[in-house]
Amino acid sequence: MRALQSLPPPLPSTQSNPPPLSRAERVANKVLSILSPLVAPSQEPQLRDDLCALANSAISVWFSAQTGRLQLIVSSSLDLAQRNEWRSLAFDPPSTDDVVSSTYPRIFTLFPRITALKMPVPAEAPASLPGSWPEPNQELPMIETSIHSGTGLPEWSALVLRGKEEQELKEQCIEEDRIQDKLAALEKEKQELEARGGRNAHSRAGSLVGSASGPTSPTVQWMGKSSG
Repeated sequence: MRALQSLPPPLPSTQSNPPPLSRAERVANKVLSILSPLVAPSQEPQLRDDLCALANSAISVWFSAQTGRLQLIVSSSLDLAQRNEWRSLAFDPPSTDDVVSSTYPRIFTLFPRITALKMPVPAEAPASLPGSWPEPNQELPMIETSIHSGTGLPEWSALVLRGKEEQELKEQCIEEDRIQDKLAALEKEKQELEARGGRNAHSRAGSLVGSASGPTSPTVQWMGKSSG
């Protein structure tokens, strides 16, 4: 509704220019410019008419809310006792085993509840007799009207429970993948340590063999000659 209100007013028509588009038609054109890849050409005329009708309804509601004596109240909390009013038939259809669960008491609000409070117009007080005290003004009760009862999904519904199971399974798979990555990293580190240790042992053995088979010192050669 704010987007509709923010649109500039239509330009006046002239003889050289065609009649300007209405505000609803401009909204329909903007929506169709985004949805056109998803809409078949044969469906565009009907969709345009539906969008124009929806935009005209929204404009009418917006102007009525601005000029009327209504106070709109939007509430995101839904009353469990009024479940039949805010129940989503698409996501939570009635079933034979439809029992309220105390283990899952929460209600997920899909669309808020909207009510309107209207100040009643006080009736004109009858003319009082001369010299009498005026009647005190009585506070009239506010008139409450339900605009939309809201739409919700209870936590114990089959859709929410199935979603929780899928979420738990997803988290379990992520945790298993994390453990597998840690085990693979440890195995790689172990192999690197073993390979590094094997290279060190081989180099030490080579140095010992080289020192044992190297040339004899001069002292040892002289001692050998003298003994001979």
